Amino acid sequence: IQYIVSGKKRFMITSFLICLFFYFLGSIPITYLVLLRVKKINILKTEYKHSGVSNLYKYSSKKILLFVLFGDVIIKGFIPTYIIKNFTGLDLFIIIFLIIGHNWSFFIKLRGGKGLTVSLGILAAISSEVFISIIILFLIFWISRRKNDSSAPWIVSIVIVNFVVYFDHFYFGLFYKNLSNEYIYSIFLILLLLLFRRSLGNYTFTNLNRSILFSRIFFDREKR
Repeated sequence: IQYIVSGKKRFMITSFLICLFFYFLGSIPITYLVLLRVKKINILKTEYKHSGVSNLYKYSSKKILLFVLFGDVIIKGFIPTYIIKNFTGLDLFIIIFLIIGHNWSFFIKLRGGKGLTVSLGILAAISSEVFISIIILFLIFWISRRKNDSSAPWIVSIVIVNFVVYFDHFYFGLFYKNLSNEYIYSIFLILLLLLFRRSLGNYTFTNLNRSILFSRIFFDREKR
């Protein structure tokens, strides 16, 4: 019994330390640091006042954009999730601390991005089928909008795929039946975090109404 208790204690301590590490890893504000270093721009003081990639397009070159995407999607999202999924016995749910760190960074006074890029990296590591489904839907919506705005196509694609995955896994068993319940709930939790952070906008709540909330969630801005 003592061995079992000590084993559980070690497991809990290990989980806590990894959660803490993931939070600080996610907290590294790559967009903020790169723009400040290369362009001398404080992205937190720009129009949309956040350090997400969606706020990066106006102020950076394609090289900077690709570098930031690599850091957010691969380093902060895909690799940690892949390791947890394939090489440890830890709960996959701890990967949400990567997104929490990205959205509320310790290094820039709990400000940060909107979590999209890190979430895409995490989803790719959890299930290539889910990730590919999101990419295909995104491309369809993005092209149909004549490539004007990528924010709405991304969030709509993630929402649709989430619900398709959930209902297919639990009721139909056509495409995603091999995913474990843990993977399904983790994917849904990622969606909830994305929607919650986007709904906060720039943390201004005066005159908040359904129109502004809709614009925040789907277009990543206060007004469409």
